[in-house]
Amino acid sequence: MFGIRAHLIWATLLVLSGAAVLMGQDPGPALTPAEVVRTQITALRNNDKPRKDAGIATAFRFASPGNRAATGPLDRFILMVKGPL
Repeated sequence: MFGIRAHLIWATLLVLSGAAVLMGQDPGPALTPAEVVRTQITALRNNDKPRKDAGIATAFRFASPGNRAATGPLDRFILMVKGPL
């Protein structure tokens, strides 16, 4: 769990530093790691727009294949991100 938190902290620092936000982009090898993280953080910040948990779904979609295999499927990932209620 430390790894995920460390990545989220790093990504938050990128966003807060004034980095440009990537919008409307599909995941793919042409994106830099920073662009992927910015997309994920922006999605998470606006999680319930345009629908409930859309941001978490975007973060999952932009995760590496290995990360998705370890943390998926999406329903499980959503529970992991939200943590205990």
